[in-house]
Amino acid sequence: MFRLDLSRAAERVGFSFQQIADFKDALPYFLRAAEVAEALIAADPNDRDARYAHIVAILRIGESQLGLARLKAADATFRRHLELCRRYAEKDADDAAGQRLLGVAFYKMAEVETARAKTESLTDEQRADHWREAMAWLRNCRDVFIDMRARKMLPAADVGVPDEIAEEIATCDAELEGLVHDDQ
Repeated sequence: MFRLDLSRAAERVGFSFQQIADFKDALPYFLRAAEVAEALIAADPNDRDARYAHIVAILRIGESQLGLARLKAADATFRRHLELCRRYAEKDADDAAGQRLLGVAFYKMAEVETARAKTESLTDEQRADHWREAMAWLRNCRDVFIDMRARKMLPAADVGVPDEIAEEIATCDAELEGLVHDDQ
């Protein structure tokens, strides 16, 4: 139990740094949280609490990388996060926390694509491809939250998430439309 508390504490300290946009100082705490959680999982692969702590630590690592504009690293981390979330959610399709993790994982992939789409050195065609990818990830995210709402699994704090995601999809679509019109 102590090691799980250690993982959670490291994640919380890192999160405190992340809240003030100090991603550089946050990152080592998230790495430590992930390392401790991985050791717990190695000792007991069925430890759901350790798996959850690991997923959160990986999420935070990706967020810090994204905050530091390390898009390639963030993409790799968020892909790993997505895979961990898929496995976690598949273990119990009726677990709201697992389903929410999966929705968040899709959202984080969209954030990477959005950041890429805003990269100035890209051609309009490349930028458009990233906006399309972002929209696809956002649709996956929205679908998870809509499914959760339909199955009465959506926490009260997340009731508006499907509508917020729909707005983000519309924003991506407008960006894409602007690129298409600029080419004509």
